[in-house]
Amino acid sequence: MSDNTIILLVPAYLQQWMYHDFGNPVELIRDGPESRILNELLRKTPEKEIDEQIPQQDEESGEELVEVAIRVPWFKSKDFRVYNYLSSHGKTAMVDSFKTLFKKDLILSVGVLKKINCKQVTLIYDYMDNHGISDDHWDSVKQIYYRNKKRYLTKNNVKV
Repeated sequence: MSDNTIILLVPAYLQQWMYHDFGNPVELIRDGPESRILNELLRKTPEKEIDEQIPQQDEESGEELVEVAIRVPWFKSKDFRVYNYLSSHGKTAMVDSFKTLFKKDLILSVGVLKKINCKQVTLIYDYMDNHGISDDHWDSVKQIYYRNKKRYLTKNNVKV
């Protein structure tokens, strides 16, 4: 961690989406949910070095994880020179928050247009183009969309 940034390990499709929508390094929205989570989770740097196991693959998709830099905004109650440590659980919470934000954005963007007479495959490719995600990650994004769509239909007892 340096220059008031923290590093998270995320799947490549999520990194591309975050950099496209939030900039490189990621600039959090002031008083947004991710900013509030970060404010709560930042701690003083521990005196002893903590040995944390770093995951190499995403649990959901099995993809290799890549680094994403997040600029820590200025918090009135926490000076980054003192509060600059994020535990592995804190990093997991941040990644989960960004994954949830990605899923909501994907479902809202593709789901609203599904009533139009075109294939969902085309809509997913268009979403990926509009959000800076390369075609290499087509399968991951497609699976995320279909799993969430299925979960929604099952939860709301909708039969197709």
